[in-house]
Amino acid sequence: MEDLDVGRLYSLKYESQDKFLAIVDKFSQESDKHAMLVSRSPQRRLLEHIDLDKVESYWMTTYDVLGAIQPSLEALEDLITIRVSYHEGVIFFEGVERLVALNGFSELMTMVMKIKDILHRRQWIVIFTINEEVFDEIQLAKWHKEVNPWTIVEKQALTNIDIDTTVNIVSIAPSTSTSASVTSDSLPKMKPPILMLNGIARLS
Repeated sequence: MEDLDVGRLYSLKYESQDKFLAIVDKFSQESDKHAMLVSRSPQRRLLEHIDLDKVESYWMTTYDVLGAIQPSLEALEDLITIRVSYHEGVIFFEGVERLVALNGFSELMTMVMKIKDILHRRQWIVIFTINEEVFDEIQLAKWHKEVNPWTIVEKQALTNIDIDTTVNIVSIAPSTSTSASVTSDSLPKMKPPILMLNGIARLS
């Protein structure tokens, strides 16, 4: 995530929860910065994907249980405000679609603007993952105006280079003798064939 600037909001197009949690896990394993996750899944399901000892996690739900947070814009804003007041790190957020359904797009954008102001000059980054299909064209344009689109470029694995292992045998024909008297000692010695293996000449 070296390409992301602190003090800013980013939007990652949702592909699958597994992929998103893999990003969270990779960050928590490789960075010494704090990682926080607001998820639509309970911690018992997150255990399959991330190390909860390294990720501060909250389940966004109406259930009143340990480690849960209400899907309330005010509650979420307060949580983020408190967290970014200390240290530095990344807040990962999924479940924007539910917030839109419960509170409406305009109210969501009001919260986003407040978080944007809170992050100013803070050593924190907030990454939302969203299913862009829940927004219409105008809403999506407004969202990306305040929340920077972010795309992960996956490094392509190097393919194996095919090596031609064909062996070419080149024989050196013996030179002919011009002497009228030919003896065994005067016969030219036959040179062994030369093996051309991968462009390198080797004597057989």
